[in-house]
Amino acid sequence: MPPNDPERSGDGVSDLVRRRALDAAPLGVVITDPTAADNPIVYANDAFYRLTGYGPEETLGRNCRFLQGPETDPDRIAELRAAVDAAESASTVLRNYRRDGSVFWNHVEITPLTDDGTVSHFVGFQHDVTHLKRRERELVERQRRFETLHDASRGLMDATTFEEVARITADAAKHILEYPHTTLRLADEAGGLLRTAVATEGSVAEAGARPNYRIDGDTPAARVYRTGEPLLYDELAEVDDGYDRGDFRAGMYLPVGEYGVLSVGDTDLAAFDDADLEITGVLAKLVAGALSRLESERALQRRNERLERFANIVAHDLRNPLGIARGRLELARETRDSDDLAAVDRAHDRMSALIDDLLTLARDGGPVTDADADSLELERIVRECWRHVETPNAELRVDDSRPVRADEGRLRRLIENLIRNSVEHGSTSNRTESGDDEGSEVPREAGETGDAVEHGFTSSRPAADDGLDPDDGDALTVTVGALDDFVRGAGADAPTATEAGPRRGFYLEDDGVGVPEGRRERIFDDGYSTDPSGTGFGLSIVREIADAHDWTVRVTESETGGARFEFRGVEGARRGPSPAEP
Repeated sequence: MPPNDPERSGDGVSDLVRRRALDAAPLGVVITDPTAADNPIVYANDAFYRLTGYGPEETLGRNCRFLQGPETDPDRIAELRAAVDAAESASTVLRNYRRDGSVFWNHVEITPLTDDGTVSHFVGFQHDVTHLKRRERELVERQRRFETLHDASRGLMDATTFEEVARITADAAKHILEYPHTTLRLADEAGGLLRTAVATEGSVAEAGARPNYRIDGDTPAARVYRTGEPLLYDELAEVDDGYDRGDFRAGMYLPVGEYGVLSVGDTDLAAFDDADLEITGVLAKLVAGALSRLESERALQRRNERLERFANIVAHDLRNPLGIARGRLELARETRDSDDLAAVDRAHDRMSALIDDLLTLARDGGPVTDADADSLELERIVRECWRHVETPNAELRVDDSRPVRADEGRLRRLIENLIRNSVEHGSTSNRTESGDDEGSEVPREAGETGDAVEHGFTSSRPAADDGLDPDDGDALTVTVGALDDFVRGAGADAPTATEAGPRRGFYLEDDGVGVPEGRRERIFDDGYSTDPSGTGFGLSIVREIADAHDWTVRVTESETGGARFEFRGVEGARRGPSPAEP
């Protein structure tokens, strides 16, 4: 063919080759003529015919709109029409219809072809993206199910019985995950059974009343419980364990922690895939978490009941004979007085204090709930506690007080014990005088002086003033204040009324002798004291009360060398609705 042959272009590729390339392209390709009426199709390749199901006689000479249908987005069509009118390229995804009426998602791209600067044709590319749209919908649905499952988790965490957890589980499986055929079985280790806790109506309708399974049996549920690994069956007929599963064809079984098994069935073969297994596994883990919480709460309740019984025994069986002994002591003193009787009196006082402290430990160790806590002004509590503790030769200073949320009674006991500890063990006179260790419960280490370690009495004392004679050089100063990073919960940036206030802290310190670093890890131990008259439970009670509020307590040194107790994780005041709010 001569070089000027119109069938051959300057790059050496003939028009025939180009056409064959278009015919062989895997994407649908059409060429339209915008100079003709209604911009008809003048060329379509084989891929277009395969994609749409239309033949050449039904395609050529027609506008592409014959692929549209009742659910084709008119806004997307308008975008393409505007691009054609403006002689511009455009790209969009349309819901199109094949010749047989089936729907497919069509990624359409159009580009103008020019001849000497004038648009002579448009070329359009059609790409079937139905599988991508389906995957997109699946991801959206998966996200929706996860979000709604998250909402259901709140109900599970608020449930108060195992039966309520089972009911919420069935509802979530049916209405959120859209699995109408679900059964939850909980393990009865003593009886050796996986007992049916709940079965949805659909499950019972398709397969009858759901049976209990033996834990050591060969059912899928039993194997899942023993191994902790889920099982997925495309065909339940493969399971040969002697149990009737009615019309169920497919099934999946998932462990619910150490508590049981969640099973889901379907009447279609291969109805479940890994995505189903994943999201149902999330539900199973949420159920396990709820059951674990309930189990812990029941154990705590049993522990508290045992402590209450112990407290009642202490209060009755020890206090009664102590009262009798005190009465006999008073009678003996009427006829005789001696150092021995005085020692007996001191022993009775110590026994009474020990009983008080043991009762406080038994009754104040339970966790503080929202119902127990109130927003309290720290300064008011501290000053009232100061007046209920004997504080000779001591003064109180409150710096930068902030509101805190706490159980008022327990907070008062904590503050009073710390004040009593500082006043009775942190005296500034001890800085120059060696402590007398004779008779001490816990011997001091060599070279140590009396330190500010614990006093155990928790009962009220006569009132004392906040201040003292400023000319007294041995005055002890006790300081209470907020830690530097404490932020008022009711401030301008406070959270809403339904949210917790900020969690910061407060401290109580003195300028006494302090606590040697080597003893700071031990002073909260039960029975630890350097005072022969102490019970060894005063600071142990402080620790128990802090733990009950979910606070951390740390003892360190104040700037003056005294003892400093720091409490962190303390919730600030919560802001309630303003009068203008509903």
